[in-house]
Amino acid sequence: METIIGTVLGALIAGGAMLLNAIISSKNERDRQNQADARRLLEKELNDLSMLYEDVLHISDRLIRNKGRDTEDQLEKFYKLEIKLRLHSTEEIRKVFKEVRSSISLMVGELPPPPEEFIPKFEEDHEKKWRLQKRKEWEVERDKKAGEHMPECWKKHSELAVLLKEDLSSKKVKGER
Repeated sequence: METIIGTVLGALIAGGAMLLNAIISSKNERDRQNQADARRLLEKELNDLSMLYEDVLHISDRLIRNKGRDTEDQLEKFYKLEIKLRLHSTEEIRKVFKEVRSSISLMVGELPPPPEEFIPKFEEDHEKKWRLQKRKEWEVERDKKAGEHMPECWKKHSELAVLLKEDLSSKKVKGER
């Protein structure tokens, strides 16, 4: 009888240990899977944010280099980036982005408009040369006037780049913990 009780008791202990081991193993595996899923989600979010920040810097850089001139699609994309920044970035980043946008707008607002003669007409060749000369003079004047604003635009652009880099770095550090 003692043997039977000992055997049953041993079987209960072994069964309980196996059940406890299965529960703990299952919980550990579920935790590992949750951590891996969270890590993948964080990496995706960081990649998306990095791409957004790259677009912000790229388009604002191009606008500065082109003295505010760009295609309608690119200008629309620039304004959409501001909306995305509202959703995904800090107040400080949005503030500096607005400063970059304002410095570009100020530059563009102070640049001389193209001469009316710039508009192509279908006349004698000597008028075409005159219009091309007017355009060249306008571009020289525009470049000179833009040169007065470019340092401020680049300064604001650099400030924005530093903030974006710091924001990405801080989010990467948080994700590694």
